[in-house]
Amino acid sequence: MEAVCLGLAKCERIYEEYLKKDFPADEVKPFESIRRAAEAGRYQSWGFYEDGRLAAYAFLCDDSEGRFSLLDYYAVDASVRGQGYGRRALALLRELYQTYAGLIVESEHPDFAKDEKDLRTRRRRIAFYEGCGLAVSGVRGRAFGVEYKILYAAGREEVDDAAIAAALQDIYRLLAPGEAFERHVAIRV
Repeated sequence: MEAVCLGLAKCERIYEEYLKKDFPADEVKPFESIRRAAEAGRYQSWGFYEDGRLAAYAFLCDDSEGRFSLLDYYAVDASVRGQGYGRRALALLRELYQTYAGLIVESEHPDFAKDEKDLRTRRRRIAFYEGCGLAVSGVRGRAFGVEYKILYAAGREEVDDAAIAAALQDIYRLLAPGEAFERHVAIRV
């Protein structure tokens, strides 16, 4: 598998062709937020290719200090799910970000599942990340009505929940500035 850093044009193409289908509408931010963060030098997108074909993608946003990166979006192409591509791509991503203090991941909180099927999906996602070596932090988040458990992969230094929460707030202030942050985002330790 090959990891390729995507430019903004390819990022937007993946956003339009894949991301909007792979994520619930209430979790898809306007591309303008991504563009603004990328132009600030704090947003990266990666494509993970197998035999020249996109198998997975990841969009990440860095905090202002460049210590943490939030895995903003991560998905495996539906045609190859369940074949180990997700674990392989996440392992490559962790290598790419190993110099950071940590990689932060949001996963929909199981306590707020809509039904039994949604509950199973949420638990499966958390189990996937834990199986890839990430740990559930004591940080909880809410963004635009969606409740999240916050997981992390430690990088080059020991981190605590307060550092993770501060980095996540910093990242959200970039992605949802001003009143949007104040009205729609809450990070708790």
